[in-house]
Amino acid sequence: MTHLLMGGAGLIGTSLTKRLLQQGESVVIIDNMRSSKSLDEWRRPSYAYRMQQVTEAQVVRADVRDAETVNLIAKQYRPDVVYYLCALLAYESTQNPVEAREVQITGLLNTIDALESNGQAFKLILASSSYVYGSFVAFPAAEDHPICPIDTYGGLKAEAEALVRSFDWRVGQWSILRPASVYGVGDPRRRYATLAIEQAASGQLVELTYPDFVCDFTYVEDVAKAFALAAGTSFIPYSIYNVTFGLAHTNRDFVNALRRACPDIQVIEPGVPPIIAPIRGAVDSRKAGHILNWHPKFDIDSGIRDALYHARNIYRG
Repeated sequence: MTHLLMGGAGLIGTSLTKRLLQQGESVVIIDNMRSSKSLDEWRRPSYAYRMQQVTEAQVVRADVRDAETVNLIAKQYRPDVVYYLCALLAYESTQNPVEAREVQITGLLNTIDALESNGQAFKLILASSSYVYGSFVAFPAAEDHPICPIDTYGGLKAEAEALVRSFDWRVGQWSILRPASVYGVGDPRRRYATLAIEQAASGQLVELTYPDFVCDFTYVEDVAKAFALAAGTSFIPYSIYNVTFGLAHTNRDFVNALRRACPDIQVIEPGVPPIIAPIRGAVDSRKAGHILNWHPKFDIDSGIRDALYHARNIYRG
């Protein structure tokens, strides 16, 4: 099959691409590559390392907000499966709400319109987020948890879900996946856990920011596996799945796990302004286990060890 990854040059997209290529699939990555241009100089090798693992995929530099370009891409590649991974991160969405909406909503509508107008059968898999739940009122949060986002990022993810769920799917099927706190090496975006790992591997001070912030850290290889399963023969259309490890940890817990793997690291706690953040905890992913046969492999310690293995190859190689 042909798999089209909109926003596919990021952390989840490149991990998914690597997995799909190993399965013998044809993969096309669509990305404006903007985030890679703003990488800190010391982080560029890690991103290059990640992109080197997907050289067999075709990479097309394009902006999903351009409807004409997206329509041409849909006509040219006629994909069987489309993954919509485009989004600004939470803090980016707060700082740039208009751009965030254009990327998550306008780009999604352009993609859906292009696929439908070409009359091709397809599967659409939307990357959403546990941020749609806002502050948790049930622990762990299952898929039927109330949708009540409290920030721009979660609100736009909820809007994207609503668009996908309400669309007239005459020629397509959809599934929605909700990851949480994804981490791994080579992320072009400034996600906290990835930065901490790369700081440790490159011999820098590890910054412990927002130490009491609680989330369900999930290793990117597990998330990529969930997306691949959602597109495969076990695909169950018109379903929503949480895809997280299923345990709550604070940022301090994450750094303590990093210390267990790297006893010699030095940690600092810089003072940072408070942020508006939801009350979070563990997320219930049993539905994905039952229906997709997806079971996360990496707990916080094994995920960090695997990420450090790759990071050390980069920074010490």
